Amino acid sequence: MEVLFDTKIIVAIIAVFVSFIGLLISKEQKTSEFRQAWINTLREDISKFIGQTNSVSKLVIINKTSENEEKKETSNDVILGSVEMRELQSKIELLINPKEKEHIELIALIDNIIQELKDYNNIFEYQKKHEKNIKKLTSLSQGILKKEWDRVKDGEPIFKTLKIVLGIITIVGIPYLVYDFCKKANKTLERNI
Repeated sequence: MEVLFDTKIIVAIIAVFVSFIGLLISKEQKTSEFRQAWINTLREDISKFIGQTNSVSKLVIINKTSENEEKKETSNDVILGSVEMRELQSKIELLINPKEKEHIELIALIDNIIQELKDYNNIFEYQKKHEKNIKKLTSLSQGILKKEWDRVKDGEPIFKTLKIVLGIITIVGIPYLVYDFCKKANKTLERNI
């Protein structure tokens, strides 16, 4: 009777343990799905921002170097493009973590790129600086996206820790449970003999 009672407790503990692991895995998968969607959205918005910035940059150059009639045509396009750039800037700012160093650098660089559109005097210097900043923005964005992708691949920090703890518990616990069960079964057999 004693062995049967212990077996029921062991089975119940294992069932709870398995349920808990299933819950953790389910949560981890959902978190990874959300993080992947976030990565895709950020990548798309940054690429749109870069494209829009390049378009507005070209329009500003045309506007600054053209005659009055052409300026009227391009001025409206510059305004519309600038509005879209600001919208993308705001969206990117809302997507990132304002406490992470790389994310702060990203926003500062985006602010700088937008400010350059307003403050340039020499077209050739501006174009060089703009291209350099776009490359820097691309590189910084790739670093951020890679870091986040690695988080998706590796799992959340709490999940990684839990995997280690559960691995240790499994490696130590199962042999112990088997040993304890066999020891109690032997005692029961000895009493019955």
